[in-house]
Amino acid sequence: MILGLAWLTKSPAIYFIVLFLITYILINFKKIKFYDIYLMTLPLLIAFCVYNILRLGPQFHMIALRNKDYVHPLSEILKHPLDPLKPHLIDYFNLIFFYISLPVFFAFFAKNKYLLILCCWAFLPVISNSAIAKVFTARYILYCIPPLLIIISLGLENLLKKYKYSFLLFLFFIPNIILISNLYFRPYQVKLPSIDMGHLIGWTSGWGIKESSLYLKERSKEVNVIVGTEGYFGTLPDGLQIYTQNTNQLTVFGVGIDIKEIPPKLIDAKNHGDEVYLLFNQSRLDIPQTELDKLTLVSQYPKPDGDKLVLYKL
Repeated sequence: MILGLAWLTKSPAIYFIVLFLITYILINFKKIKFYDIYLMTLPLLIAFCVYNILRLGPQFHMIALRNKDYVHPLSEILKHPLDPLKPHLIDYFNLIFFYISLPVFFAFFAKNKYLLILCCWAFLPVISNSAIAKVFTARYILYCIPPLLIIISLGLENLLKKYKYSFLLFLFFIPNIILISNLYFRPYQVKLPSIDMGHLIGWTSGWGIKESSLYLKERSKEVNVIVGTEGYFGTLPDGLQIYTQNTNQLTVFGVGIDIKEIPPKLIDAKNHGDEVYLLFNQSRLDIPQTELDKLTLVSQYPKPDGDKLVLYKL
């Protein structure tokens, strides 16, 4: 049931199906019987049934469509198997060495009968993601970090048993202590890995959303406000909806990304007497000047990379 709920929440939970089977087979490798096949199959059937609750929704087909935006098809992967595998793996190790630092080397000293299983949990999803993903960010490997930390802990334990002056090993953690201190006391001065900057720069960052919501909520006290935002879900419009939920006379919905004209439903709302706005990242608003002339810039909120979140009034 838990596996099914995880699968409902995010598609990469499918990795846990494979990891579950690998774990069960490795633990019971020498004594697998027909009953064990039943024990392996039943949880997967339950998970599959839970996942298929999604079919009751009208947007179930969107999952496969959205996967195409983020995952290379097999035919494309076979043409160049090392690209994006190689650059994504480099990004992975950059993240690991930045956040975990020198203690990651303790993993090489780990000795445990479950080490192979832990390595499967820590590295197989990473390799798979690296091979098929069009983009690669830190959140894609977050669930692979706990098994890696266990491996590192086992390696540290072995070193503590082996060396007399084991307290010196804690010197390895000085870079981690420095990093944590900098993140806490001087967060804006820390240079994060480039693939972990999405929450600070680019269209995925949320600069200006709260400020826009305050303005829009104030306007909704006087008139009915309609807001069309970039995209259909995610930072926009969902981020704006978080700040404006339960606000009377204020409606937020997504209008897509590559729009070439002001969406007809926004024009209809304007003609109906509503106050209509368009909220976009400037770098992703690519409409002709004739359409821009119909808009009035209300406010703009700069981002560290030079982009801006712009709020237009129709």
